[in-house]
Parts: sequence; structure tokens; C-alpha cells
Amino acid sequence: MKVKQLHIMTARYVRGDAIGHYMDVQRRAFEPQMPVTLYADGTDAGNFALDSSRYVPLAGDLLWLHFSIDAPHLQALQRGPDLKVLDYHGLCPPELFLPYQPAHAKLMRRGQRRLREMRSIFDWAVAHSDYTRRELQDAGYKRVARIPLAVPEGLLNGAGDPALERDLARLEYVLFTGRIVPQKNILGALDFFEQLEARRPGLKFLLAGSGGNTPGYFKEVLRRIDERGMSGKVCLLGPVKRPEMLRSLYAHARLLIMLSRWETFCAPLAEAMAHGVPPVAANNTAIPETLNGAGILVEDNAASLEQALDRADALLADPDAYAAEAEKCRRAAERYAEPRVARALNQFLNDCATKHKVRIIE
Repeated sequence: MKVKQLHIMTARYVRGDAIGHYMDVQRRAFEPQMPVTLYADGTDAGNFALDSSRYVPLAGDLLWLHFSIDAPHLQALQRGPDLKVLDYHGLCPPELFLPYQPAHAKLMRRGQRRLREMRSIFDWAVAHSDYTRRELQDAGYKRVARIPLAVPEGLLNGAGDPALERDLARLEYVLFTGRIVPQKNILGALDFFEQLEARRPGLKFLLAGSGGNTPGYFKEVLRRIDERGMSGKVCLLGPVKRPEMLRSLYAHARLLIMLSRWETFCAPLAEAMAHGVPPVAANNTAIPETLNGAGILVEDNAASLEQALDRADALLADPDAYAAEAEKCRRAAERYAEPRVARALNQFLNDCATKHKVRIIE
């Protein structure tokens, strides 16, 4: 069987976030073979994606649905003449959002139930780590492929932002990129930075990401910065969606700080490593998989934190050791290069079309 048209759907299409980047990678990978249409319940990209309600299942078509939260379009899903792939980005533990955004936590709980209910609707499923592959299998999904997220070529290639480059070149800074939400443990990242800066006076911490999703947590972050006297050391940049600005931030960053409590892949880890920026990251969920042997892992205890601080401080003080770790990061991130992931996506799509058993793609 030949897939006539591919329909890619998500709850919200946001250009520049992890799922938005991945949908763009998919579109570029699949469009040479077939027409591709994007759908979303909501979008910040104008008419770039159609409303999900406009999707009509037809024989010979394939619906590729990205799932990370319960959403209106899921209620209309049912078996039909089309083939269906569930692309699972994980469901954040509701308890992380409950104190700040109870409605969001409720959507996560409903999503957990819906994950099991939908298993009879989908022909195949895709996970981006062994962590989520096991979760899918535990939920009853039989045919699951593991395909990592990609670092978009557009993020690696091209010039940075000239004005930003001039400013960043004068700084020594560590970086965080991503949403400022409870699962990212920004408060823990601030504590780590505070101790690292005590060893390296003058170090700055730049946080690139939106805090609008959980305003209560964002206020806690602002309060922590103020109470610890870090206002002159921590800079909140807001969301950074222009690739040239993100390229500049990665190009001059010394470390990425990512002490998340939960991740199913964590695209910023792959992006930072591809730019040669060593991550300091929490040793939980899918994070060790994504690091692929690079970076500095931190356990949730005082002794491990002290060891991570020692390693980070030593790395920043030794140019040769830093260069070696940066190269190790680049090699570890080669598996996330867009051309390699595009080949894996096309191989998976071929498996779907020919109804072979879907392989786990490394």
C-alpha cells in the first residue's frame, strides 16, 4: 500500500517549541514523497496549520497524531479507513502542576486515561526514548518504534544575531532554554547556579523561555531570584523563537543547566550538545538516554550535587578538558541530526505502508 497523503495533528502548534520543531522536521522529511497537511486545535502560526476539525479520514491516508495532553480533537477519534500513528511525547505527572495550575493537572489525568482508551484506535505508536516506549507498552500498545527528536538543521547552520553576539561575547554564562514550568525545576537550577557562581564570581545565568503557562510558579522563580540577591546575575529573556537568537545563545554558553524532575526526551539537551555545550542535567526519566554518555548527571542528593559542582567548576577552569567534553557532546548528538532522523522517519513510514512489523529504530 502507498500512503497517498500524510496528516500531522497536535493539540497546539507553536513554532519554535519542541513539538513544533519536530512537526517541521517531519514535514521536510515527508513532503518529497507525498502531500503533508498540519492540523492543530490552536496555533500561534497564523494559517500554517488547519483546525483539527477539518480532518477527514480517507482510505490511503495516514494520520500522525502528537499526544502530550488531553485535547478536544481526541474526543472525535475513532477507527476509520485511514492508518493512524500515535506519536507519544509523554504525560507530565499531574502532581507537578497541581499546586500552580489545577486545570492543567486535570488534563494530564484525563490524558493518562485516554492513553489506554486509544490503544485500539492506532495501528502503530512512536516513542522518543526507551522511557516512553516502556510506558506505551505498559498501556497496551503492541507496535512501538523508538525514534529520537531531531536537532533542526536550521538551528545549527547559519549566522547568529549580530547585536546579541556582541553582548554575549562579553559574558561568561550558563544557559537554560525551555518553558519555565514546575517540571523543569527552575528553582533547583537557580540553587545550583548560586553555588556555582560563588566559586566563579561574575558568572551569569540566562533563562530563555516563557513563564506564562504557570504564572504562580513564575512568581516563585522571581521571588527566589530577589530573595537570594541574584537580580544582577540572572537574566530572564522570555521566549526565544528566532533561530538566529537561539544559535547565538548556544554559541557562547558555557553550560546548559537542566535539572528537570521529568522528561521524555528534552530537546534542549540535544540542541546544546550539538552546539558543543555540556549539559548539567538531572539523572532521572529519559535524561540519561538523551545525554548518551555526555554531560554531567546530578542525583537528587547533597553529595551528588557537590560532585556536580566540582565537575562543572573544574570543566570551566580547564580549557583542554572543556574542549574535550564539548567534542564528546557533539559526537553524542550526532544521532539527533535532522538527516539521520529524517531517514528513520521515512523508514518507519515505509514499514507502516507495507504493514510490516514496525522495528525499534535506533
